[in-house]
Amino acid sequence: MDSLTRRRINLSDSSTRNGSTVHSTVSYTTSRSPAPPFSPVDRRYPAELQTHTIGKRHAIVGLWENSLRVQVMEKVRRRGDEWQAVDVLRRGWSERAEQCDATVVITIKESAEVSDWAATVREVEKICNEQCGELVQVELLVANLGRSADLKWDDSNWMGSSIGVAGDPKYGTLGGYLNLRKNGEVMSVVMTCHHVLSSGHEGILAPASGSHRANVCQPSDVEHEKWMDELQSNVASVRQSMERMDEETGGFGGERQRQRQLDIIEQLEARLQEGQTFDRNFGEVFASSGFKVASRGCSLDWGLIRLNADRSGTNELPPEAQYKGIMFKEVAGLTRLMIGDKVVKGGADTGWTRGRFNEIKSDVHLEDGPLEGTREFCCVSTHGVAPFSRKGDSGAWVLTQDGALGGLLLAGHNAGNWSYVTPIEHVLKDIEESLSCSVSLPEPSS
Repeated sequence: MDSLTRRRINLSDSSTRNGSTVHSTVSYTTSRSPAPPFSPVDRRYPAELQTHTIGKRHAIVGLWENSLRVQVMEKVRRRGDEWQAVDVLRRGWSERAEQCDATVVITIKESAEVSDWAATVREVEKICNEQCGELVQVELLVANLGRSADLKWDDSNWMGSSIGVAGDPKYGTLGGYLNLRKNGEVMSVVMTCHHVLSSGHEGILAPASGSHRANVCQPSDVEHEKWMDELQSNVASVRQSMERMDEETGGFGGERQRQRQLDIIEQLEARLQEGQTFDRNFGEVFASSGFKVASRGCSLDWGLIRLNADRSGTNELPPEAQYKGIMFKEVAGLTRLMIGDKVVKGGADTGWTRGRFNEIKSDVHLEDGPLEGTREFCCVSTHGVAPFSRKGDSGAWVLTQDGALGGLLLAGHNAGNWSYVTPIEHVLKDIEESLSCSVSLPEPSS
């Protein structure tokens, strides 16, 4: 095509909605049928763009690793550091993957000029369609992709809980618990991401005996204050409602209704008291990788927390996971991720969600990462348009359907429903090499 077709998904200034950040996002495609006026599932709602894994049957799967990826990435990298990710997925308006077109999704930074990418998109489309012999779309997404942590209050030690460094207005996710063994001694630590614990590029070395590191809170300072403010606001709102009722009824309002409001105030004030006395000191930063690349070409971004003596936890899943239909109750060993695997994760923001690994790995250029990018497992949500992860889920463990630990959640795509995951064997190997220790999962609790 001579020009790009522009389809607006969401164009607005960054804002907060339901606790999450909404970014400016515009999508441009070389060709795609216009959106149907209604959702094919429920005509009461507008249609939403669906994303699926590419599957095994499309010709691009076999060609991508052999030669096609090299040619596509050569075109993309000519634009310098403006690119963020290149994913190969199925995108369209149907909930059935086979009815959606194979699509090479090129994500660029919001600071990039879209018009400058028009020639690159057309070149990539030409290469793909000539070699594949069947339709391949090329889509240009404008979004800020990156490692992300955010704010949320949580007071449990469960996997998937929110954690944050004291004085740092962001949070990430408590992935799970590990044992480090060195010189005959065993230490229990919590895993999350480096970027949850530090804003620096370099890693944090294990501290010398007796030295002190930054405290980690559960929840973060800023989110705790927000939660307390919200409770106080709710108490004031209920009291105002009681005052209006008294004014309207001359003080002779329904006794049962008044008692219900008093009960609500009592419950809210009890939670306020709990928040004021709760000890949020969870542990201290022990060690982290910094931002680096494994020998297999994927990102390494792990962080470890040493627990306080009065804190402990297990790799049992919280009750929420059972409510979501996840049948296993505890992490059961380690496994290697495979393309096509169906997985679950527990994040501090989106909770327990399901996804499936794409048949083609993605090229990803994260902030503080190498210019040539890294190769990452791409996990697509199986909850329709709902995301697999959002800001604040960084550090979550990614588990197979039988409960084995397979990966560490690295980053999410804020313009789509897919995320990027680092295989756990690369993470654990780097921990062992960096800290000169052996790493294992704790013994099951049951």
